[in-house]
Amino acid sequence: MLKRDILAILALISVLFVITLFFVYENDVFWSNNWIRLFYAIILAIIVGFIIEFIYGRYKPKERITENTQTVKPKRMLAKLLLPDENQCYIKEYERTFGREDFLGIIPQNKLLFIGKKHFKIIKMDDGFYIEDLNTKNGTFLNKEDIRGLGKKKLADKDTISVADVLKIKFTLDTNDFNGF
Repeated sequence: MLKRDILAILALISVLFVITLFFVYENDVFWSNNWIRLFYAIILAIIVGFIIEFIYGRYKPKERITENTQTVKPKRMLAKLLLPDENQCYIKEYERTFGREDFLGIIPQNKLLFIGKKHFKIIKMDDGFYIEDLNTKNGTFLNKEDIRGLGKKKLADKDTISVADVLKIKFTLDTNDFNGF
């Protein structure tokens, strides 16, 4: 918010400067045509605005939180989902939501309608991976157990996830090997 206020004040000052130039050099040969004077005044205001923005961006104080906070992103795949026909879905984030768009082209469209737009999510925590159904109508099954409304359930390597009873997925921590079903 402060940046926007400072930029607005600087832009107002530059516009006033250009208008002053417009009227001070009224009798100068260079500024003889009013339209040319106005055109050059606008161009000058734009250039001054860019210079002010550049200087402000370069020398503005950095926020303390960005100086002291380090965000760590995973550099490798954490896990993967083995889908039918040797398709794979890699999990690289600490929390990933899955829905019908993630399974386009993997199952027929008439079966896709049973899968919610946001159907389930997989969460990486310190002690392992968890799966949670996102209050879907057709549910998510972990090893044939309906987990609707049960909150987060811990995943183990080679667990089978059934999405709305139309898609079977195998969860694996082994990101190098494809073993199939």
